[in-house]
Formats: sequence, C-alpha cells, structure tokens
Amino acid sequence: MSEPGAARQARSPRVLVVDDEADLRELLELTLVGMGLDVDCAGDLAEARRLLARHSYSLCLSDMRLPDGEGLELVSAIGRDFPNTPVAVITAYGSAENAVAALKAGAFDYLAKPFDIDEVALVIERALEARRLRADNRRLAAERTLGRRLIHDSRAMNRLLDAVGTAVLALVALLQRR
Repeated sequence: MSEPGAARQARSPRVLVVDDEADLRELLELTLVGMGLDVDCAGDLAEARRLLARHSYSLCLSDMRLPDGEGLELVSAIGRDFPNTPVAVITAYGSAENAVAALKAGAFDYLAKPFDIDEVALVIERALEARRLRADNRRLAAERTLGRRLIHDSRAMNRLLDAVGTAVLALVALLQRR
C-alpha cells in the first residue's frame, strides 16, 4: 500500500486563473500547462467561487477588476477560506495604490498589465515554492512536537509513531485541500 501523500505528490499543482479577458486567460493557461501545471479558468467572481468550492488550488491568479466585482474580494475570501493558497493579482490598472491594496488584502504578489510572461512564470514558481516550504514547515513542526512528547526506545513504538505520523500527514493534506 502506498503512502497517503504519494498520490498527492504525483499530481501537478492546480492553478485557478480568474480574468474576464478570454485571450489573456488562454495565454496564461497555455503558459501554465507548459510549466506542467493543471489549470482551471474563470471569467468572473461567481465562476471562480464555484471552482473554489469544487477543487483545491495551489495558486490563484486573479484580475483586479472583474465584471461582477473586485478581484480583491476574491483575494480576501481565499485568504480567509483557503489560507494555504497564495493569490497573485494581475491588473491593467497598475498603480502603487492598487499594489498596496492588493497586498493588504492578502495577495502574494502583484503584476501590472501588460506583463512579460517570464515574469508571470517567476511569480508562479515563487508562490508554489513558498507554499511548499510552508507545508514542509508545518509537517516538520508536527513531527517534532509528536517526537518530543513521547520518550521511547523500542521497534514497536517506532512503528506506532510512524503510523501516527503518516495519519497526521494524511490529515494535514486533507485539511489543506479544504
């Protein structure tokens, strides 16, 4: 039987792209798929919310202004409901004020249109790496805490702790998808 995290590691990170411009959504989707990522696209906040309710995302790229509201609403909602999902805001209305507003709302990064696609790829790589490091940090902290509370020196106890550790990691992975 394989380790619970093995199937999860085999999957590509999933990214949600939210932008009302179909051409830009397609460009971002092609770029992300070329990076080996799974991609879902939404043209407005309502569609993005439906996708967030059905899937777990490693990253979200969202336009700041959408037909049915502000992308900052989505940034705040993801930060509240899916704190392990970084959001990068993209906008044609690039200004220092908008960048500060996006970052205050919880955005991981901010990109002004038109942007260089290599810049987008770099932001995506940094966001996914930061997410992975946070998950590793949580896992190591849980392992350290579990190991400090129990003093043992037997093979049976080592097997038990390994089983508990695997169960904890599976639970953490399940909670992260929420």
